Amino acid sequence: MRRTNPILWLQKAEAELAYELQAAKTKQRIKDEQMQIRVVERTQEILVQVTRVKLQALVMTSSPVCLSGARDPTKRARAGLYSAEAGRGREVQAGEAGRGQQEQSERT
Repeated sequence: MRRTNPILWLQKAEAELAYELQAAKTKQRIKDEQMQIRVVERTQEILVQVTRVKLQALVMTSSPVCLSGARDPTKRARAGLYSAEAGRGREVQAGEAGRGQQEQSERT
């Protein structure tokens, strides 16, 4: 049986430990980067959801249907006035257009 030099054996053991330590550090760095990526992705998902909810709330609050069904009586009254005024305006415009056509047909 051959005798190994204790100094060479010690150097070989140190080299193996250094290699294992470097491999462990690299694995940990990769795991940290993956976790950072997950955090950024999740943050973006949350921002998208918050933006979507805010847009839905904005659409709901600016919708006349929402105002007409509102619990606040002043908002409900305003919504009724707006819809009534809009309806009257359309009736007046339609009536004027109809009269204009009648007058033209009477002239010819």
